[in-house]
Amino acid sequence: MPGETVEFRNNQVFINGQLLPEHRITADYPKDAAGNAKSEAALQIKTEEPRQENENYDVYYSERTMKVVQAGQGLSRAGYEFAVQGKPMVIPEDSYFVMGDSRDQSEDSRSWGFVNRDLVIGRAMFVYWSCDRTTGDGGVLGCLTNPRLERIGKLIR
Repeated sequence: MPGETVEFRNNQVFINGQLLPEHRITADYPKDAAGNAKSEAALQIKTEEPRQENENYDVYYSERTMKVVQAGQGLSRAGYEFAVQGKPMVIPEDSYFVMGDSRDQSEDSRSWGFVNRDLVIGRAMFVYWSCDRTTGDGGVLGCLTNPRLERIGKLIR
């Protein structure tokens, strides 16, 4: 929020120096026969920390970055310039800092900076539609015939 200080360090978000409580899930894209990640597919959950009472948000991290953090090593955040480890930033008035829930796959405010209030036109309320594009031909028909029912209609907190 405007006026707050934000820093993303070792797969954790700090707001005004306090850890932001998040329900952390380790998940990665499935791989094809050649070992390449199928980024159009749904993430496959590998581990999930028990949810604490104050953890209102689900966030997803890759197994690779979680292993680096758990080993006590620092993460390289190439491509991320804003509010990264060692570079906390104060959010300007009339601006916001936004992050995607798939933290290792999101190109968000860490990459392109703050979002001016004038550019915010609404608030997401729920997931309208979700599908698995890896089934079928990957086109619109495949998306219509392969919905991810567990996500459709899910409220966004």
